[in-house]
Amino acid sequence: MTKMKPMFVCVLAAMACWLSFNPGTMLAQTPGGSASSERRECPLTVGSSVKMEVTNIIFMDKVQGIDGNSLTIPDDKRDQWRIGVVTIKITKPTGTRLTLAAADLTLHYYHGDETEAAPCEGLSFFSLEDNMDRPVKLSQSMGPGFVKQTTGARATQESVVYLDAIFCFMEPDTTEIWVCVGRPTTPQGFAVAPGLWK
Repeated sequence: MTKMKPMFVCVLAAMACWLSFNPGTMLAQTPGGSASSERRECPLTVGSSVKMEVTNIIFMDKVQGIDGNSLTIPDDKRDQWRIGVVTIKITKPTGTRLTLAAADLTLHYYHGDETEAAPCEGLSFFSLEDNMDRPVKLSQSMGPGFVKQTTGARATQESVVYLDAIFCFMEPDTTEIWVCVGRPTTPQGFAVAPGLWK
């Protein structure tokens, strides 16, 4: 292994000290690399005028996504885990275009007397009807990844829409459930969709 020259080590140490005292220099850069002086609104938020309610949950061993990927509970784990498909009713002002990110949804629940939380692994398309099969977009890897859904033209014009959210590795004795929705621009960081007893 070659040793670093003392001058090179000094330069690295000086850069590290400068960055530690000037963190804004790095953080002020936009993803494209240029500095941005314009402050923008926090994106993909669910405003206080939007109400959510859990209307149903079904448990499955496998969910097939539209991109060819799927979530499957292994055969030898089906007495230990299952996939929860939670239907959410969304009431919003007519004409409001809504984009919901899977990363904003967390399922909180009881299994027996224990509490647990699960991240959203996928979202269906929005629909105007409650009881129907909705195509699902699943994360390509564990965790919500970059999954998000936006209301189309017809759903945007309606005041009530539905979608399914997918949550994995839930215990068989799951009982009460609540969906928490991230609202980073509000004093209360999460809104809780009224719970459901199963």
